[in-house]
Formats: sequence, structure tokens, C-alpha cells
Amino acid sequence: MSATTAPKNMKTLIFCALPASGKSESRKYLRSLTKEQNEEFHMGDSSTQVDDYPYVHMMRQIDDALEKHKFERVFFQSASQGFKDAYDWGVLIQLVNEDFADLLSKPTMPEEASATMWLLRRYDAAAEKVGMDRRITSRSAEELRALETELEEEVRALMVEKYEAIPESLEDKTVVIEFARGGPDGHAMPLPAPFGYEYSLSQLSPEILNSAALLYIWVTPQQSYDKNIARSTEKSNTESVTLSLNHGVPHDVMKGDYGCDDFEHLLKTSGTPNCLKLTKADGTEFLVPAAMFDNRNDLTTPFRQPEEEWAAEDVEKMSAAMKEAFGRLVLAYNERHSE
Repeated sequence: MSATTAPKNMKTLIFCALPASGKSESRKYLRSLTKEQNEEFHMGDSSTQVDDYPYVHMMRQIDDALEKHKFERVFFQSASQGFKDAYDWGVLIQLVNEDFADLLSKPTMPEEASATMWLLRRYDAAAEKVGMDRRITSRSAEELRALETELEEEVRALMVEKYEAIPESLEDKTVVIEFARGGPDGHAMPLPAPFGYEYSLSQLSPEILNSAALLYIWVTPQQSYDKNIARSTEKSNTESVTLSLNHGVPHDVMKGDYGCDDFEHLLKTSGTPNCLKLTKADGTEFLVPAAMFDNRNDLTTPFRQPEEEWAAEDVEKMSAAMKEAFGRLVLAYNERHSE
């Protein structure tokens, strides 16, 4: 990149990390920045987000409702265990792809008599895209009625929130995508599909990958485990369906699905500095700019508090560390997207 090349604002920023590592707190900090401060990070307005957590939450709600009515669970082995079929990690990414595509096409909210059936159809359609069978809409009429009875109000709120969050324009915005991936505790690298970031990132649509940069919030698996326990005991002060500051992950899932992750491995083996090399099923390769934000000294926890309670010293430390990480990320982004 020549010295005269104008820096570009990143169109899409993907936050990756183990659970409770500080993704949401980092996003909250970035949302607090002024337009001028955003420009220092080469970001536009970052208030527009896509997060797979609401879909994980509703998967568990669906299973709990089925179990309550003495029916077989769909997604999880139990309320405290992981997926029955690990390819549901890919299902979640397909739903992220849909939500991102809706940010571009700006559809109006569909007139659905049943929001529950709208969501169940989306899960089944996403499953087919990753080679799985439809598992929910083919359930008995009695099971589907039970799900509507138990979940309609919550799913309707999710549906409304999703469509109301679509902005009129993405001009001057950086869309933020957030999700966590990993593998079993102690597993050697590389992680096999469908575990880890290599699989899930490669499932993202070309529209996302062509415009994206990746910021990894780096903590150790043990730090993630400990912070997850602390986070799950906090009381939420909001009713947002998409809340991601206060959800906790069960012990078995933390050890089985988040005991390690492959982001650092992918960064070291990509062959291109500050990029991840991702290969889609059809063989198409993407080099996506990437950087690690070192949060092992826990710079992010203070930002769980309301903004008016943030201490100047904490803000200064966070700003300096973010600028260091974003400096590497923006350099790689501009090199990949230079004309």
C-alpha cells in the first residue's frame, strides 16, 4: 500500500472470541465513540449488529418447551449439554448470513400469523443448507401447537426486534457481527469440522467475507471459563431479546465446545501476515484481515457498567489497546482492499 493511499473505513467487523471474553463489552465501548473517534479506528457507526446468540437462546427455549410437554428435544442433548448434531454450528452461521442479507435488501417484516412457525421454518431451511435434514416443521401438529403456546410471545418479540433494527442505509456504518466458536478442551490443532472458526467462518457468505475484518478478543480458556461463571450470575437490567452481556454457558458446553479455539492457529498458518485464509466448500478462497486484541489483563470488564460510570483510566487503557490492535487490522484491511 502506498503512503498516499487513503485509509478506508471497514464495512464489516467480526468479533470472535471464547465466551465471556469481552466481545460484547468491546462492542459497547466502540458504540460509545464519537464520529471523530470512530475515524481513528477506521470505523463508521457501529450500532448495527448481527449476533447468533438469540438463535442459540431460542434453540434452548424450543427444546425446553418440547421437554415440558413430554416430547423429544431437537437441538441439545439436555439443558446443560451441547448440540446433538454439531453441524448446528453451521445452521447458526446460515441464520447470520440471512440477517446480514436483510441489512442489504431491507425487507419489511413479513405478515406471519405465527411468528413461531416463521422461526421454525428458518431453522429447517438453514439446516438444509449445511446438509442436514429438516427436523422441526415435520414434527406432529400437537408438538407444533405446544411450541406456539409456549414461545409465540417471545419469538414475536425477536421477530419485531430483528426487522426494526434494519437501518434505512448502511452508508457510513460498520456492521458488527459477533459469535464464539471453539472445540473440546485440550484438542490438538487443527480442529475438525464443524468445530472452531475455520468451519464457521468459511460458512459465511461471500458478501460478508468480501467486506469483513476479524477482531479476536484474546483470553485463555480458563479465563473464559471463570468469567462465564461470573457473568451468568449477574442480573440483567434489560429485556432485550438480543442481550449478550448476561447469558451464561453450561459447564459441559464450556469444556466440550469452548475448551480451546483455533483462531491463533489459523492466523499463524495462513501464509499471509494479519490475515486468515478461509476456503469455502466450492474451493473459493478468501483472505480476511485479522488481528488479536489482547484482553488477558481484562481491560473490558469495566465496560459492563453504564457509560457514565466508566473511569477515565479504564477508558484510556482500552483506547490504547484497541488502537494497537486496530492499527494492524486496518493496515491489512487496506492492503486487501486497495485499488
